[in-house]
Amino acid sequence: MSDLDSLMRNSAEGFRIVLVCGAERTGTTLLQRILCSDPTAIPVVGELPIINTIIDVVSSARENYDFFYSDYFINREELDSIADLTVRSIVRSIRRKHPESQLGVLKAPGFTPQLHTLRRILPKANFVVMTRSPMDAIASMEQVATREKTAGSAPAIAALAGNIKALTRHFLSYYEPLMSLNASDVSPITFVKYEDLVRRPEVEISRLSANLHLTLSSTNDRSEVMRSVYLHERSNARHQAYWSDLYQLDISAARVNSYKDVLTPDQQKIVLDMTRDYRRWRRRPWKKKENTDKM
Repeated sequence: MSDLDSLMRNSAEGFRIVLVCGAERTGTTLLQRILCSDPTAIPVVGELPIINTIIDVVSSARENYDFFYSDYFINREELDSIADLTVRSIVRSIRRKHPESQLGVLKAPGFTPQLHTLRRILPKANFVVMTRSPMDAIASMEQVATREKTAGSAPAIAALAGNIKALTRHFLSYYEPLMSLNASDVSPITFVKYEDLVRRPEVEISRLSANLHLTLSSTNDRSEVMRSVYLHERSNARHQAYWSDLYQLDISAARVNSYKDVLTPDQQKIVLDMTRDYRRWRRRPWKKKENTDKM
């Protein structure tokens, strides 16, 4: 058995992984909190962007293999093995950090465009993808970008404040790789619509429980550790711009259709025009492509 096979078996044995995907400002933190209500889960923790960062670095190296890396690696597949081993090693470290838990719910928006690669690296993991009305999601992004810009923060999204076309392209960049997947690739993935989750939480949580074989609840008293982190971050002016006022509160539909208070009619038209394919895909992401145009 190779080192890679041994590591994969050791990190997967007795420990389940659920990866939460979805663009920023789509409710992935709420979804993660609900998934972490399962009694076997690690209490909800922060994002894990190191995984998508590693995959991005290796993907860039693959693209530049002939220029920089052919002198060091036999082929591009050896570069892939670096990402595979590192990501699986991270999972093993998480398991060692939380030996009392049998489930890790990991979240980062950057997982979303890398979902196909992550499924290859972690074939036994479950994937849950959150989607949201592009009008509300992009309006929320615009609010965050404006606050970040006003605060003089460094995040890249601050540079997009006021540029609705750029924010829309940024939003779509998360989902476009998923939109190109065929029906057989998409079928094992659980999709969640933000609006359904906040309007009918009991129904959606029941569906998630059944799909993922978990015992879930709309409340998660086990997330008190994360709440203390949240309160600390909110007290830090550098981070205040990003956090939602609804974070760690009861599930609320208050943000549904809130775009009307943020986007002008012209901006709304831009978003609608640019997200036509996304909105069509979002209705039935698990259907074959030839059928989606009829929806």
